[in-house]
Amino acid sequence: MKPWIYIVLLGIAAVLYAFMLPKRREETVSSERVVKEVENTLEGYMAEIQNENEQLVELVSQMKKELDAKQQAHQEQVSDLRQRMLAMEQKMTESQTRLRTAEEKLAQAAAAASLSARSGCSVIGGGSCPSGPFHQIQIRGTV
Repeated sequence: MKPWIYIVLLGIAAVLYAFMLPKRREETVSSERVVKEVENTLEGYMAEIQNENEQLVELVSQMKKELDAKQQAHQEQVSDLRQRMLAMEQKMTESQTRLRTAEEKLAQAAAAASLSARSGCSVIGGGSCPSGPFHQIQIRGTV
């Protein structure tokens, strides 16, 4: 081969390389643009997610405050009911004591009446019982 062919082939290779070089630069520019668009999109997405997370945290904290308030109200209600229950138990105990005392007095009175009836004390017909918790009973009418 002659040397001028080498020079022509080298020239053709240089021209082809020159045509390919701007394409690569355009591809680089477009890929950089795509990368920037993706970065912008991801930044927007991250900002949106962060905003949603902040709203979620705010909602959870509000729910926690409401739950604490309800729990405090229930605790106060339980405390109030506990105090009322203790007061009722105390009243019931007092009522039972009074009832027991009344039953004992009634039993003593019944025993005294039974004892006075056995001893010959005449209640009917105007008789009197000197020792007894009952008042003198008189039956009016015919005896």
